[in-house]
Amino acid sequence: VDNRAYYIFGMSTPSADLMSLSGRGYYMGDAFGTYWNSAGGVNMSGSFSCDVDFSSKTLSGFHLGVSGANASASITNATGTIGTDAHFQLTGGDWKLNGVTPANTNAGGSLYGQSGSYIGGPWGMSTDKAAAAGIYKGIKGAQ
Repeated sequence: VDNRAYYIFGMSTPSADLMSLSGRGYYMGDAFGTYWNSAGGVNMSGSFSCDVDFSSKTLSGFHLGVSGANASASITNATGTIGTDAHFQLTGGDWKLNGVTPANTNAGGSLYGQSGSYIGGPWGMSTDKAAAAGIYKGIKGAQ
């Protein structure tokens, strides 16, 4: 491994009440990533936020932005549907890697903890000449 990698651990399983929740939740927190290069990678950091509608089991307005040493990655206005296992896959939105729309994108995550108090997951994107990957994590709070 010549670039920083990420591993998600310690996520407790979703509580039994997660699928019975109603109303909305706003999540925000930290985001991290590595822009891959032969010199060991560029460490990136930033933040993310999103809205969750527990009644419809949907996630909207997912925003993530990370940057570091002439590298940046962002996801704007992505959405997702939350499954009964509290996992989701992000779709749509505007993805950028150093200002270029990447050919390949993938991001997902899950809600976890008592009443879906936390959220987290991995993200990744690449063009034919560049790639970046990382994680995000956050907590439900007031909007």
